[in-house]
Amino acid sequence: MRGPSPLPALKIPARGGYHLLDLRIPQCVTTLDREPDGEGCVRADITIGADGQIESVHPRGDVNFRYPVVQAMGRQVWPAFFDIHAHLDKTATWTRAPNPDGTFDGAIAASREARRTPWGEDDIYARMRAAALDAYRFGTLGIRTHIDSSLSRGPSGWRAFERLRRDLAGKMKIQGVTLFVGTEILKNANALVALCKRYKAALGPVFHPSVGMDGEIRKVFEVAEAHALDLDIHVDETGQPNADALRVIADLVSQRTFRQRIICGHACSLSLWPKDAAQSTINKLSAAGVGIVTLPATNLYLQGRTPGETPQWRGITRIHEMRSAGIDVAIAGDNRRDAFYPFGDYDMLDVFRDAVRIAHLDQPMAGWVDAVTRIPATLMGYDNCGRIAAGTEATMIAFPVSTAAEVLAFRGENRQLIERGRLRRGQAELR
Repeated sequence: MRGPSPLPALKIPARGGYHLLDLRIPQCVTTLDREPDGEGCVRADITIGADGQIESVHPRGDVNFRYPVVQAMGRQVWPAFFDIHAHLDKTATWTRAPNPDGTFDGAIAASREARRTPWGEDDIYARMRAAALDAYRFGTLGIRTHIDSSLSRGPSGWRAFERLRRDLAGKMKIQGVTLFVGTEILKNANALVALCKRYKAALGPVFHPSVGMDGEIRKVFEVAEAHALDLDIHVDETGQPNADALRVIADLVSQRTFRQRIICGHACSLSLWPKDAAQSTINKLSAAGVGIVTLPATNLYLQGRTPGETPQWRGITRIHEMRSAGIDVAIAGDNRRDAFYPFGDYDMLDVFRDAVRIAHLDQPMAGWVDAVTRIPATLMGYDNCGRIAAGTEATMIAFPVSTAAEVLAFRGENRQLIERGRLRRGQAELR
């Protein structure tokens, strides 16, 4: 039994403005100030101009008619997705680098072994392009990828990245992050800065517990500040309760003002800290405007794994407490089909569906949709994307069901992609 019959497909004019009437929109992605329903959605009508921009968003039945009308029949409509944390250069390498035991250390070892023979630019580009097009096909408008940037890797990954960004310009917004182990900032800061400048990338250190970690963190912030670079940091991706790079960062940003955007990803160990200590760090991060990215599927797969034992924790950070403290929390897909996570197809709806189940984000059901749309778009610097509001681009996903629960239950089957106000060319529906 598949549930109620889907609503008929939208038929949108090929040109000119129109009114799209009777939508259900998650309140967290719109400026419409109305009491939401039990799922956190509001009923609305929107007006889309001939230029593909949203001209206005009104409560249901409050439109000044001047264009043709399209009836949405109460269906769910969400903004396009933004995936703020991916590893496109590693994607689809599971067969050449399988994880021998499913642990984080196993993934590191497998990845290192696979790279003993350098990956060529064309190989990396082909895999990155296939992954990005999959994401685009499912309704992702923007993606940020971390690129291995150790000097021993060579420039192939970044050359492939630049080709990808050029080839998909006009379809997707693609950003890069220089991924490197924290110790490299002490030896190769100039080379890493040069990469960031050349490719308009963020600085992306990875911090694990070590004797010199505090000094590495301070050095990274000094370099970022000196060169006006954003930071996108892998932090505390471990089940060690003593891992505290996030605390060091929180203390640092609470003592001085940084003009650049700061994002921390993973922060798994925070969920193992005492509540008071965790809350103190969370409050400092909030006051400094630090964004957090959680990667539920990958961390569920890697963390808390001991061969022969049933896992006892979910590997995710304290995102409920962070959100309550006013932190911008985004949900992202992380690795796909590589040594760190052998699954995934770049469908951000599937990522969100996993997150809802893993982190108990279903109260209300649509209350966290902004974590895969508006919030990551904002953290990436696209303040005019990821929301359904007047003055924004009408790039949205229309589902043939009326509830968010049905969207998640059926994985968004038969979704329609509206791109700048028009049904995506050659694709009326996506199964």
